[in-house]
Amino acid sequence: MLETIDDVATVIAGVETLISLILAFVFTFVYALLFRWWKRPEGRAILYLFLALLSVSLIAVLAVWVSPDYWLRGIWRAVGWGFVVFALGNLLRLLWKNFRHGSNITVERKPTGETPIIRKHEG
Repeated sequence: MLETIDDVATVIAGVETLISLILAFVFTFVYALLFRWWKRPEGRAILYLFLALLSVSLIAVLAVWVSPDYWLRGIWRAVGWGFVVFALGNLLRLLWKNFRHGSNITVERKPTGETPIIRKHEG
């Protein structure tokens, strides 16, 4: 019975890795196209974070759906996890900078008909 449950859980986890890759790709693609992420450090940090999530999801999908020993596995892992380190380091730097200056970061909607952007709260 335990092997059956483990087999079902393995299949579910495999499907979830594929879904996470697709959702990370869709979010990153839509965010990069529809928002002005390059205008502010917070916008760039969000893009970097989701690119890192996309890279880790790709590593997982390759391991589950292709082979645990896929071509250039070590290089892909080093690049993918290096990007995670970069993205999280950038987020921590922004949080520290925000904490030191005592301001809040909020997400505000642009006027009707435009896409939302991230703005620094001045209050």
